[in-house]
Amino acid sequence: MATTYSNPAFAGVEPDSFGEEPCTPEIAEGFEGLALASPETVFYDAGQENPLTGAFADIVVCGVVSLPYDTQGLEDAFLDSIELVAIDQATRKNYTGQLSQNGMSETDDPTLDSRVPLDIVEGEEIVVTDFFNPNLTSLLELPEQDAEYLVFAKLGPYNSNQVRVRVKANQTGKDEDGP
Repeated sequence: MATTYSNPAFAGVEPDSFGEEPCTPEIAEGFEGLALASPETVFYDAGQENPLTGAFADIVVCGVVSLPYDTQGLEDAFLDSIELVAIDQATRKNYTGQLSQNGMSETDDPTLDSRVPLDIVEGEEIVVTDFFNPNLTSLLELPEQDAEYLVFAKLGPYNSNQVRVRVKANQTGKDEDGP
């Protein structure tokens, strides 16, 4: 399985990981909410699957969440509760899934265990920022087909920005928008 991106920064992102990446959206100081970044186009080799995940392509988006510690009573456990939505722009079909599905869980990620424990001071608001890089193909069980998706993330009353991702099969290894 070979996946290529219109933005090469996404090629170095480990699918279903939780680290900050060069393609992670930048957020302003004081930002509260979710933000996503995506490649404009993802190219895949038709009929080929990843033998470990079964995914036909790695359609990765990079996300960041920055919210007060006790938002939704989650006490910093935001990642497992974030829902991703992809809407096929031709069929209007919605694909949804939570980051905790498909083995992508913050409780299983050893890199998150090394975070510094929070010293909660009564009356002081603590803002927590976390990163996520899901593979939409496996998380949302997207079908192998050329499509354009409108993608966003949500957590309770918070919705991220919307990004558009085109998914195209490689025809000759080159495309007018791609590598």
